[in-house]
Amino acid sequence: MKMMRLAALLLCLLLAFSACSANGSKSEASAPAPVTGEQTEPAPEKTEPAPVETESASVETEPAPVETEPAEALQAGTVEGNVYTNEYLNLRCEAPSGWVFYTDEQIALVNNLSSEIVKDGDVAEAVKKAGQYMDMYMSNTLTNENVNLNILPMSPQMTLFSDEELFTLMRESFEAQLNAAGFEVSGVEQIDLEFRGEAVKCIKIELNVSGIDLEEYQIWIRPGGDYYGVLNLTVRAGGDYREILDCFTKLN
Repeated sequence: MKMMRLAALLLCLLLAFSACSANGSKSEASAPAPVTGEQTEPAPEKTEPAPVETESASVETEPAPVETEPAEALQAGTVEGNVYTNEYLNLRCEAPSGWVFYTDEQIALVNNLSSEIVKDGDVAEAVKKAGQYMDMYMSNTLTNENVNLNILPMSPQMTLFSDEELFTLMRESFEAQLNAAGFEVSGVEQIDLEFRGEAVKCIKIELNVSGIDLEEYQIWIRPGGDYYGVLNLTVRAGGDYREILDCFTKLN
């Protein structure tokens, strides 16, 4: 339960950061360049030249319109057996041995939502009501380690800033709030790793909960629509976090 509480707190901190920095901007807009040059006397009135007859062009100059597929609509992920998929985030995860996916009812308890909201199917409405939506929760039955995936609305700073810039902005307040909540944080850094076959920036948090040294790995997944995903993986210090992250692949 301590790890569930940690996951919920980390999400709340991210939501708080989004609310506080919504009015921020990435950089100051540059001032327009001044207009230079001496004033000159008015030019004499010009006479229209005689029209020159030319053959009409037979080649079309306008490019043909490019057809693009509409963005995938936001929808809840699905679990079939030991495989989780989310088409909006282009994500697939096959649970490794010893790990199990939570049911909708169990996720509702972790998410502090009623099961009716979780089962409703309207993820956008759930995000609107609660500010976020926990779409997936997977736990190791032996070690209590866990990984969860939350869906949040895309905020202005998520559009303007890169992952590295966002981490720089939120690092100090993020660590301070974790310490204030009673977690003994020994380190917060951003590392490079491979996720879904791509190089990504990942936040690594080292902390102690009830005498247990843990490592938290947080990855932001931005599909380009109105929502983004936050993947949180909590393992015991020195645990094989790569084994879990390698379970995540793209659908296409």
